[in-house]
This record gives sequence, structure tokens and C-alpha cells, in this order.
Amino acid sequence: RTPLIFASSNGDKEIVVLLLSQEGIDINIKDIWSEKYIYDIQHQPFFFFIHDIKTLKSFLWNFREQWFYKTAIDNAKEENHTEIVDILSKAAEKERKKEYKEIFEAFKEEHNKLIEEFKNEHKKQIEEFIDEHIKQMEEKEEEYEKQLDEKNKEIQRLMDMIKMLQNQS
Repeated sequence: RTPLIFASSNGDKEIVVLLLSQEGIDINIKDIWSEKYIYDIQHQPFFFFIHDIKTLKSFLWNFREQWFYKTAIDNAKEENHTEIVDILSKAAEKERKKEYKEIFEAFKEEHNKLIEEFKNEHKKQIEEFIDEHIKQMEEKEEEYEKQLDEKNKEIQRLMDMIKMLQNQS
């Protein structure tokens, strides 16, 4: 049994408060000393009358759940230590909020990382898209320049023809 479980079972409010003020105390830890007792109970003479293994397993499971593996708050409730139940309940709520905050912060960090990766991925795609369009525009510009040169040559040829006709007349 842990000191917190022992103090909550005995109604020692001051000790419970003192223990809860310690960093890293686990208020959800359950009694672990009971495994030895379950083993010992299974080997007592009164168990010889149980011939059906299913009945034995069921009995042991119910016995274990009823008498063992209880948290400090379970023990305080059984002993009707309402102040200690309230103190442990508030501590449990505080612990849950802390865990949720840690989970949220980890989620938020992972989310931001994914957003950055997404931005970087799309940034590459956008840059590739822009580069491709710039290349296409440059190709079109070259094509238009060639066409313009051809038109200018055509215009020049026509101008030359006009001059020649004017000179002939």
C-alpha cells in the first residue's frame, strides 16, 4: 500500500494534503500488495470444495475487484472520509487538467509542425508552378518576338514595294 492509500484509508487529512503537495505523486495508483494474498487464498483448504474452474476464476475475480486494486479515493469512500474524498477528487481533476494541457500542447506542437510541412510542400509546388509558367511565358515571348519580326519584315517589304511603286510613277 502506498502512503497516500494508507492515509486516505485512515482519514489522515493533513497527511493526504502533505502527500498531494509532493511533485509526481500518482493519486490513481492502486494497491499492488494484494497479488500475494490472492495467491495465498487460492491455496487455502476451503478452496478445495470448488471443483468448477470457471466458478473459481469468477469468485477470485469478484473477490479481487471487491477487496483489492483500489485507489486512495476508493478507500476514502469506503471509510466515509468525505473531506478526503473531496480533496482527492479536486487533486484528480487538477491532474486531469494538467494531463489534458500536456496532451493539447503536444497536439498543438504536432499540428504546427504538420502545417509547416504542408506549407513547405505547397511552397515547393507553388514555386514549381510559377517557374513553369515563367518558362511558358518566356517561350511565348520568344514566339511573339519572332512573329513581330516577321510582321516587321512584312511591313518593311510592303513599305519597300510602296516606295518602289512611287518611284516608278
